[in-house]
Amino acid sequence: DISISSTWTVPSGTTTLDLNGHNITMTGNSGSVIYLNGSGVNLTIKDSVGMGTITGAKQGIEQCGGGICVLNGATLTMEGGNISGNKSEVGGGIGIKNAIAILKGNVKITNNQTTTGGHGGGVYIYGNSSELHISGNVEITGNAAGSMGGGVHNAESGTIFLSGAPIIKNNTADKGTGIVVEHLLTIEGELTGNNRDINIYPEFLLL
Repeated sequence: DISISSTWTVPSGTTTLDLNGHNITMTGNSGSVIYLNGSGVNLTIKDSVGMGTITGAKQGIEQCGGGICVLNGATLTMEGGNISGNKSEVGGGIGIKNAIAILKGNVKITNNQTTTGGHGGGVYIYGNSSELHISGNVEITGNAAGSMGGGVHNAESGTIFLSGAPIIKNNTADKGTGIVVEHLLTIEGELTGNNRDINIYPEFLLL
């Protein structure tokens, strides 16, 4: 396991992180655990063994995700691992602003939270060029938002793509415990599985 006192900033280029069953824990009082900023910054996270966790953030960078902050053209791909026990003003687990995040496989976003009045306990997405792809058996559970979107909050712009058999349940918020959508949600193909909890705050829903 690894403990860090300050944020790990992912360098330009393509980086692969295999948690391999280990934890990365933020011990500092501020900063996201992992930070991606800029076009050409690409991070893929795997977990060959399972149970590896990114945890411990108390306040994310730039009002962006506690566990992972993804900004300005960067791309995050998660194929495994857990993001759990993080806190930020928005996006307790992951924050995405004008960037792309792809969550697939056995990824778990659990037990993250925002500060009072914050949005997106699990994941927060904002910005016209932002995309959040959720597929496979991804679990977004047990997260809490002080205001909107216990599981996921898509704020005013950006697009969520949803497919496969995601489990989005047992999240809490003042409004919308599952997915709050203020812009676009695209459901790709036929969703399978049970226990989805999708709350739509309308503008558009594309089926």
